[in-house]
Amino acid sequence: GLLLVFVLVGQAGAQTWTELFPTGGPPNARNGHSAVVNLTNNRMIVFGGFQGGNCCTELNDVWVLSNADGLGGSSTWTQLAPTGVPPSARAVHSAVYDAVNNRMIVYAGDPHLGFCFGAVNDVWVLTNADGTGGTPTWTQLLSPTAGPPHLRQGPRAVYDAATNRMIAFGGN
Repeated sequence: GLLLVFVLVGQAGAQTWTELFPTGGPPNARNGHSAVVNLTNNRMIVFGGFQGGNCCTELNDVWVLSNADGLGGSSTWTQLAPTGVPPSARAVHSAVYDAVNNRMIVYAGDPHLGFCFGAVNDVWVLTNADGTGGTPTWTQLLSPTAGPPHLRQGPRAVYDAATNRMIAFGGN
């Protein structure tokens, strides 16, 4: 499969898609991954997914695309090497970005169990997620308050910075 990067450029009513041609890397082609963005540093963080079109080859790697909007210089892929125990390889999970603390929070998904259509409900935090500010480090949140929701894959989530909450909805 191909790994293509596009950015939507322009103001409302006059927008166009522009393909980027990043240097470095690139990560393997994938689907079912998550991507979050640090608007301040113009970096996109990509985690996990299914490798190519194979739904049973999940990944747990982390990549950063600098100059993610195609402005300010050439875009470049860099693979991060976080410390700590990483989450299991997975796809169809949710991820949100905490811009104040440079953290990516990953929830749920289809884990690498040797077969497809499994589900988990764990929560992981990657600090220094955009590759700046120190060494990226994975930490599992062991006991979110009120207990976790049912096992699921494919939930959608948003981050509320004012209350430091990830709000997730739906999924299988």
